[in-house]
Amino acid sequence: MNFNKLPKEAPSSNIEPGLNNLTITEARVEVSKKKGSKMLVVTNMVNGNEKFTIDDYYAVYDKDGNDISFGQYKLGRLLEVTNTIPEGNFELNILPLMLKGKQYIANLINEEYNGKDYLKVGKPDDYAPLGASPTNDTPKEEVTPNSFEKQVDSATAENDEDDDI
Repeated sequence: MNFNKLPKEAPSSNIEPGLNNLTITEARVEVSKKKGSKMLVVTNMVNGNEKFTIDDYYAVYDKDGNDISFGQYKLGRLLEVTNTIPEGNFELNILPLMLKGKQYIANLINEEYNGKDYLKVGKPDDYAPLGASPTNDTPKEEVTPNSFEKQVDSATAENDEDDDI
């Protein structure tokens, strides 16, 4: 190794903002150090780049145990698009094993932190289920939240037609 040949800048992740296929590689329950909120921390790998992960945070209870509506909504969207549906009442600590390995589509956005741009998972309204399991050389599916809603509406209409038979 030669000091003069070491890179002067961090390597690019080659991950662009926008819709990306994600795989959940880990999930864990934590308590926020700043606010004391109980949350689920989900580590996502961007499909096709196994070395690049993004943590996403789902704060569901405040330090007093009260519901955090947005965090619960966000978690509900994740569970819905990954088809991870616990039955009845459930504890947060059952979700890590249920979520590991699940895939979904999310919009990655840039967020500035300490003068640098970092990618993070965008709004839960932009989550969508992953169609077929892609391989690393498969081009990204052109699935948007709006096209997902159209697929759901179309499937619902087909099911309604089946009821007439």
